[in-house]
Amino acid sequence: IDSKDKNIIKLLKLYDEISHQDIQDYLQESKSKIRLRLTVLIELGLTGSRGKGRAVTYHVIVNNRKIMN
Repeated sequence: IDSKDKNIIKLLKLYDEISHQDIQDYLQESKSKIRLRLTVLIELGLTGSRGKGRAVTYHVIVNNRKIMN
């Protein structure tokens, strides 16, 4: 997990749920890079998603784990 992944988690904690586009706008990264980061965070069990297609939002799963050093 790098600093941009940690920033995604911070955003998710701050907003509870956030869209792919909002994350992309905040981090100023390409759609494909954000998709890859979110996929990795989901596979690690740190984030999850709800919805389908363009209505997908992402949320943090782990609130008490120390990942934000």
